[in-house]
Amino acid sequence: DLAAFRELAQRMARGSTVVFLSPAVFARGDQPLGFLPLVTKGWLAGIDVVGGYYRSDTFAPQHPVFDGLSAGGVLDYTLFRNIIPQGGLGIAGAPAPDDLIAAGIRAQMGYASVIHTAAYKFGAGRFVFNTLKIRENLGTDPVAELILRNLLNYAASDLDRPLADLSADFEQQLKAIGFE
Repeated sequence: DLAAFRELAQRMARGSTVVFLSPAVFARGDQPLGFLPLVTKGWLAGIDVVGGYYRSDTFAPQHPVFDGLSAGGVLDYTLFRNIIPQGGLGIAGAPAPDDLIAAGIRAQMGYASVIHTAAYKFGAGRFVFNTLKIRENLGTDPVAELILRNLLNYAASDLDRPLADLSADFEQQLKAIGFE
């Protein structure tokens, strides 16, 4: 609800990192990304909608979230098959993230790209947006378990920093992202 997202926004603005494991948490009425804490929210898009033999490719740079896994290019579908979202679901039309963690691209039968996992700065903190199927595969897929552990370590990397004060224009920031 709005009060919970306002509280999360305040915590992020003061220096916390919030990890969202599912895009479903951002739903607000008929807006699937209504609570996404960005001014330009973009939209959820599946990039495998053309059907046929070819599917999109999910890729990830060398990143701490993939420590202990093969990353640094196109993800091995055999290893990551349970984690890669059905239909290539991700966010499109949003601003470039501050830290791209995983994304998808379709370069055949028309071009399309989406962000699967990324970190965005918010005040002194940040949040992680995710469409990889981590939560759905906890307890059944060791890749999901390792990615979650790595995500938590990534989120905890700034724990020793003191909390920042809220900026003087914090209420305007909340209004700009639709948290009013």
